[in-house]
Amino acid sequence: MKILIIDDEKPVRDCIHLLVNWTDFNIDTVYEAEDGHEAIRMISEQQPDIIITDIRMPITDGLQLMDWIHHNHPKSQVIAVSGFTDYEYVRQFFIQGGIDYINKPIQPQKLHDALRKTLSNIERNKLNTTIQPLASISEDENIYYQIKYYIDEYYYKELSLNTIANHFHLSEAYLSRKFKQLFHTNIVQYIKSVRTNHAKKLLLSTPKKVSEIACLVGYNDEKYFSRVFKEFENMSPNEYRQKHK
Repeated sequence: MKILIIDDEKPVRDCIHLLVNWTDFNIDTVYEAEDGHEAIRMISEQQPDIIITDIRMPITDGLQLMDWIHHNHPKSQVIAVSGFTDYEYVRQFFIQGGIDYINKPIQPQKLHDALRKTLSNIERNKLNTTIQPLASISEDENIYYQIKYYIDEYYYKELSLNTIANHFHLSEAYLSRKFKQLFHTNIVQYIKSVRTNHAKKLLLSTPKKVSEIACLVGYNDEKYFSRVFKEFENMSPNEYRQKHK
């Protein structure tokens, strides 16, 4: 996931960088822009999922930028930061689709809460988008396609038969049986396969340690991750990396 930080003051941009452990929010790329004009170019080129912007900036201010985003890149979720508490600015920001408004100086907890709120909004929008093409599928089957999509998108979270059953308000036995009936694999194996495929990409495209990759794909235990990886690839993660260099 990609994020763009927009502020004409570099110390503020640096501060936002330092306040967040981006991998905790599944954000792997952070861009910066120092004004609205540069931001429009960056948004057009990089299409960030999340934007954190100052409201009052030179050249193109935050509200003008919000209007441009609303008409040209509405999928981006926007968080505003500002040193001014101007009711009209705040009102216009939310009218144009803003997610949260944080006053400067930025407090870490408020920034983290805004990011969680934004990620929940992105998750909800993705699930709603997925549901639309499934209108011809029965209501019962529809939820299992949602579950499959949920695993594909949120493989890095704590996922198990129990957590998914609770999240979708289903019994574990019925979820397990129906998922296998529709997709010809049990749900635990499917989670493992999705995580393994993402791990393979990270092993070949990044210099990250195996322990880091394990965490990024949803495993806190490096040894267990290596066992799962070997179950699918018949070799350890390090062997896979060496073989495909």
